[in-house]
Amino acid sequence: MVKLGGVGCVLAVPGEAPVLIAAHPARATDTTGAGDAFCGAFMSRWLAAPAADPTTADPTTADLTAAAEFAVQVAATVVTRFGARPV
Repeated sequence: MVKLGGVGCVLAVPGEAPVLIAAHPARATDTTGAGDAFCGAFMSRWLAAPAADPTTADPTTADLTAAAEFAVQVAATVVTRFGARPV
């Protein structure tokens, strides 16, 4: 995963083409905490996803993509507020 700020992020899964996840439009007031919010949102959504194969607990690309889409949405919301305030 490579964060691209206001552009979104790129998700790279071994053996598959990279996926660009576009950022949600937002009027940025303060970018403090946006990266932390992104990481927290991504991890919480990814870890909550059921494993495609419970014996390996490997996430699917769809799980990772959904987590990244959620993360860019949360980050876009965070930058609309002043300071690193919870959403």
